[in-house]
Amino acid sequence: MKKWLIALTALLVLPASALAQEMEMEGHDEMAHEQHEAMVEEVTAAVEAASAAFAEAFSAGDAEAAAAMYTEDAVVLPPGSDAVEGRAAIQEAMAADMAAMGDVVMTFETTEVQAMHRQALEVGSYTVEGADGTHLDHGKFMVVWTHTDDGWKMTRDIWNSSMGGGM
Repeated sequence: MKKWLIALTALLVLPASALAQEMEMEGHDEMAHEQHEAMVEEVTAAVEAASAAFAEAFSAGDAEAAAAMYTEDAVVLPPGSDAVEGRAAIQEAMAADMAAMGDVVMTFETTEVQAMHRQALEVGSYTVEGADGTHLDHGKFMVVWTHTDDGWKMTRDIWNSSMGGGM
């Protein structure tokens, strides 16, 4: 009779123990999820701030400051053009674009940020207006950001005009 009681006790205790472990893991998973969500919010805020700083530099016609937002080995994939590789080449291309465009105001709207450890993917839209408020261009973009010792920097950047042309 004792063997039967021991077996029955084991059948009751083991599932309870497994249930307790599962509940503990669910609590751990929930905490990990909350930490991840907090990290995503922090990264999203940092990426949006960096995008705003880039737009400000571009709008000011400051190719050096705008290019400084890229990593040294960044690649830009502009519409209607070959890829531009490296910060120095990006700065040169931007300076030419800025000279051709004249005074502009560029704005970005971030619609999505996906955080992945030390990188983030930003998706959004942009608008470019002339200094007089004339609508020059609008479109969409994707940027891969990398967290460096100097903050968040763009490492890959692509955009497309929704007007059929490009910048």
